[in-house]
Amino acid sequence: MLEGMVPPLDSNLCKVSLLAAELSPEDNAVLQEAMKDDRWSSFGLAAELTRRGFAIGDSALRKHRNQGCKCAR
Repeated sequence: MLEGMVPPLDSNLCKVSLLAAELSPEDNAVLQEAMKDDRWSSFGLAAELTRRGFAIGDSALRKHRNQGCKCAR
């Protein structure tokens, strides 16, 4: 009856952290590396993630990268 019951996600997470929490460990590792890679602009990374079916904007990525999002507080 209680199969699949999971705790709620932390409400202090930004959109990027919420996205990362939904990914497989392998995909999350790829995302984390892309976030650190200066060759990816926030706009370019958002466009690529959107192309792959994830709804994330460049401003959310930029805030997360600059530790200006709510999960960094």
